[in-house]
Amino acid sequence: MLKLNKILFVLILMFSITSLVACDYEYSLYHSAIRNETEVSNIELINYNNPEAKNNPLKVFPFDLEKLEVLEILHSNNIDKFLTDIEKIGGISSKLEHVLKSPTGSGIRITYQDNGFTIITVTNIGDVDVIFTGHYDSDANLEGSFGISWQELIDEFKELINTYFETKIN
Repeated sequence: MLKLNKILFVLILMFSITSLVACDYEYSLYHSAIRNETEVSNIELINYNNPEAKNNPLKVFPFDLEKLEVLEILHSNNIDKFLTDIEKIGGISSKLEHVLKSPTGSGIRITYQDNGFTIITVTNIGDVDVIFTGHYDSDANLEGSFGISWQELIDEFKELINTYFETKIN
């Protein structure tokens, strides 16, 4: 009887853990599998000035190269280390509400040899820091994105930027 109770307890525990974990999502700012068929050619510190996105954060706006200002270019010797470090930023959380659907603010642009790119920006909307990650093809068409508010992830991203670039972001 005691053995049956232990087995029942273990089964209930496993079911409970599985139920809790099944509701979680993994968020990652960047992973090397984004564009398997091409390599990173350039990483830039940018400012993307898109006040329309701040005023209407749940609307998707087309990417506009004229709104992009390149502040600094990461030295090519640091690209691999930067990519390794940015892949570590993320974690598991319950599903976070999408609060931003277009880039705006300070961040980075990772450009690939096929001219596709990834934009990651941080901005403040309504006294809350939000981060946007978007993947674009070579014609600047959005392939996938998320925009969430997760302060720990945002703080790690800002720390990474401030480690690798001379120009600092807040």
